[in-house]
Amino acid sequence: MNWTTLLSERLHWSIAGPLFGVFVVLPWLLSAKPFGIVGVFGETLDRLRGEKNADTWRIWSGVGLIAGGLVAAALCAGTGQPFTSLSFGNMSEIMDAPWMLATLFAGVVSIGFWARAAGGCTMGHGLCGTSALSSASIASTLSFMGVAVGASHLLNWLFGGRL
Repeated sequence: MNWTTLLSERLHWSIAGPLFGVFVVLPWLLSAKPFGIVGVFGETLDRLRGEKNADTWRIWSGVGLIAGGLVAAALCAGTGQPFTSLSFGNMSEIMDAPWMLATLFAGVVSIGFWARAAGGCTMGHGLCGTSALSSASIASTLSFMGVAVGASHLLNWLFGGRL
C-alpha cells in the first residue's frame, strides 16, 4: 500500500462527513457527554491530579489523537509529505523561525484561555453544541468564526497579501 498517496489526499466529503457525524453522536450515546479537546485535556488533568471520576474514554481519545499523528508522521517519514514538515504554509516564508514559534505559542495560549472561558473548544461548540441546538454554542460558534474571518483578513492586509 502506498501510504504517501493515501495520507496526502483528503477523504471525500461523502466519507468524512458521516465519520464526523458518528464521532459527534457516539460519545453522547455512550456517556451523555460531548466530545471536545477541552474536555479531553480537562479529564486528563483531573486524572493526573488524582481525581477518580475522570472519564477514561476522553483520556484515551486524546492518546489516540496524538498516536494517530505520530503514526501518520512515521508512515510518511522521508517522503517530503506535509506530515513530516514543520512549515506552516506561507507563514514560514515570511517569518523567521523565532517569530513564527512566538506567534504560534501566543495563538495556542489564546485559544486555550478563550476555549476555557467559553466552556469548550471550537469542536465542542461547533460540532456537538450546535448539533444539539444549544444557544450558547451557536453564539460561541458565530463569535469564533467571525473573529477567525476578521483575523485572517487583518493578517492578510498586514502582510501585504503574502500570507
